[in-house]
Amino acid sequence: MIDRAVQALYHLGVDPVVETQSDPNSFGFRKNRSTQDAITAIRSLLDKKTHPQWILEADISKCFDKINHNFLMKHTPICHKMVLEQWLKSGVMEELNYIETEEGTPQRGIISPTLCNIALNGIEKEIKKANPSKKGKSPGVHVIRYADDMIITEKTQDIIIKNKKILANFLDERGLQLNEKKTQITHIKEGIDFLGLNIRRMKWNPKLNKRTDQDTVLIIKPSKNSIIKLKNSIKKIIIMNKPIRKIISEMNPVLRGWGEHKRISYHSQETFITIDNWIWSKMLKWAYWHKGALRKAVYKYMIQTETRKWNWRVSLKDKLINLGEISIIVRRSLKLDRNPYLKQNIEYFNKRKEKLIEAKFRSVIYKIYKQMCPICGESLHNEEPVELHHIIPHRAKGKYSLENIVPLHQICH
Repeated sequence: MIDRAVQALYHLGVDPVVETQSDPNSFGFRKNRSTQDAITAIRSLLDKKTHPQWILEADISKCFDKINHNFLMKHTPICHKMVLEQWLKSGVMEELNYIETEEGTPQRGIISPTLCNIALNGIEKEIKKANPSKKGKSPGVHVIRYADDMIITEKTQDIIIKNKKILANFLDERGLQLNEKKTQITHIKEGIDFLGLNIRRMKWNPKLNKRTDQDTVLIIKPSKNSIIKLKNSIKKIIIMNKPIRKIISEMNPVLRGWGEHKRISYHSQETFITIDNWIWSKMLKWAYWHKGALRKAVYKYMIQTETRKWNWRVSLKDKLINLGEISIIVRRSLKLDRNPYLKQNIEYFNKRKEKLIEAKFRSVIYKIYKQMCPICGESLHNEEPVELHHIIPHRAKGKYSLENIVPLHQICH
């Protein structure tokens, strides 16, 4: 515990320096950056038909275990190098066996993710240098990285192959290498899995989405692997002899965390509803076994709410979360030149957090009113400005709460 505290202390000093040296499109283990920011960046780079179509999915073989110690000793901006050396050379215990560490950085160490970023910073600059703009036109080469997960985009397959060689040479200097079995060159129409989401360009009927006249649309939704992992976790929770209170208390954090991570795209909603239906069937089997009769189970364990006819519950407040009711939040693109450690940028990041909170609040309010303006009965998404009206005015001490707010078109307001 003392060693972890010391690592945390040194990390406070090292991280601001590493932040100034980091690649613009690096999102993993950096202050005020997240997986959602990485997905938003990918959407902005691949959203149009004229954008890059070819993607290199780079998988680094045992990244944390293989990073070269000499490279880290030379490039880590830490004031006491001998402390860093002690961490790197401390060894690991596997059961009761001590194993020396001549390479790599211990996983789950507080400073280890930052050391990983130090080793991989510079790849974006290297790739951009090898693919300069010609006559003011962008070559379409972009590097998006989250820790050791990385993709490189390009307009042609030939240049992707060239960039793969550049990446391999870059990693070799750091004691790392690509996992050839998992490193793939993929066309966007085939789709890629990145950070638990599937990103793919598919055929689309423009009549279904009036905001675009493209015949194909970028679809972002939970990947098959992430869905399988979620279902496996849920199967371990829904056990026949377990009481419903225990099932709800164990399953809600799992569903809430998974839904919060995957709510980044409107296309996730369909997956959420499908999983809800699957959970319903599992819970129905549990209830039938538990009570011996379906009618008794329905009477005892289910309740109706305004938004959903059937809810598994202990009480009205203590009920199972429905993924389909989690509001979708599409984040704005992060300004990549902003540094959270600089005073002049603090206001930008504070406003960004406020807007995210407001967006979540608006989504919940819209859902309560079924996406309709209660005055005119028209959709809240018909491109008219929408304002939040206080039922009890603010000057009369009306609260900014779900019970006191109504979404109205500006003209209706």
